[in-house]
Amino acid sequence: MRVAAVFFALINLMMVIASVMDLKEKKVYDLVWIVCITASAFFIITERSLMLLDLPGLLLYVIVQEFAMGKVYGRADSHAFTSCAFYFAGFGRTIDVYVFHLSVTFIMLSAVQMIKKNTDKRGKLLKPVAMVPYITVGAWVTSAVFLR
Repeated sequence: MRVAAVFFALINLMMVIASVMDLKEKKVYDLVWIVCITASAFFIITERSLMLLDLPGLLLYVIVQEFAMGKVYGRADSHAFTSCAFYFAGFGRTIDVYVFHLSVTFIMLSAVQMIKKNTDKRGKLLKPVAMVPYITVGAWVTSAVFLR
């Protein structure tokens, strides 16, 4: 078994664990993100070297997620988006795929919450919801579209 396959499986396992924790406890322990982000970084290293052209987009996306968006929708959610960006970078994908993943996640979240009538007239959530499961499923959808 290739080393990259182990990191790939570990990343997916950690995202599922994070999803379950977010659903049950409404928080995800930092240890989950440390393992997930570290595995994602090693996945990039073992699968392919990040080309210089890919690095600025990845860094920009991670900085925006960790320092700006983490305050908007929560640290666990920003860590999940960061982990997924590293994961996609391991497959040689760039910022357009990261933004696609972000968009798919928010479209799914919005659609489900509108059906559940958990949004006001402006589309804002009435009650907070666990977002990591949406991020995880969004990553799987994005993978199905871009990682064939």
